Amino acid sequence: MFSFGKQRFNDDATLAALTVISTFLFDGGQGDWQRWLQVAVIYSNNILNDRNRFRDYCDAVMNCSDKERFIIKTTFWFDSIASVTTMSSPNFVHVIDNLYNPVNQSGVYDVEESASLSMLPVMGCENRVVWAFAQISQL
Repeated sequence: MFSFGKQRFNDDATLAALTVISTFLFDGGQGDWQRWLQVAVIYSNNILNDRNRFRDYCDAVMNCSDKERFIIKTTFWFDSIASVTTMSSPNFVHVIDNLYNPVNQSGVYDVEESASLSMLPVMGCENRVVWAFAQISQL
């Protein structure tokens, strides 16, 4: 049975939560979308911080399953955009900064070239734009 009080959600419940958030957005953004976003935030945090599976955030996003990656990237996007409405810092501002800050990118490995790290296929938005949204949202 689904409960918002849980600290762990499976991928199907989280995909359903993201669908509910999209429904609220297409209905003008009115409604109780924040608790559904929290489901996606909890799920994504559990994946990103699982040091039994991954070394760091980059390793997590690159090597998690396709379904997990889609959820995480979609959550990054919703989290950054939602922070404008809530007037609070995005939950993933530090993760997004770690992954997408253009200043921290090396010439050896460009995240724009890695499909698993790119936000373009999921949100149609360049990584540096997602990074800029997250940075601006926390002001």
